[in-house]
Amino acid sequence: MRFVDMNVAPYMVASTLEAVLGQRLLRTCCKECKTSYEPDDETLDRINLTRDQIGGRPFYFGKGCKTCNGTGYKGRKAIFEYLRVTNPIRELINDRAPTLIIREKARELGMRTMREDGVRSILDGYTTVDEVLRYT
Repeated sequence: MRFVDMNVAPYMVASTLEAVLGQRLLRTCCKECKTSYEPDDETLDRINLTRDQIGGRPFYFGKGCKTCNGTGYKGRKAIFEYLRVTNPIRELINDRAPTLIIREKARELGMRTMREDGVRSILDGYTTVDEVLRYT
């Protein structure tokens, strides 16, 4: 919709755009001082998960050590949001549908949001809840 805001005709956007990719870089937990913990209910609420969904998997944070200069983080990991522009999305663009409607349709068609990709990174032990919430 940003292109339309810049006075590009919606039919031009819809006919030429193939996909949209968004990404953010998150800091990863330091492997030397990475510490597991069981998240409390408030933490799970912040990322819209239930205990059943995490399946007993631990969450992690870095305590801070010489390797990470006391930060608890060492390295970066990208999270992504990829929107493939299919015919239903093209129709919404042509109709000047609000971004929220396009996003809902994309999710219905299988798009995973950056927040969802970030939560996967939490569950896989790469990063922290705070990092995902900060950048999504």
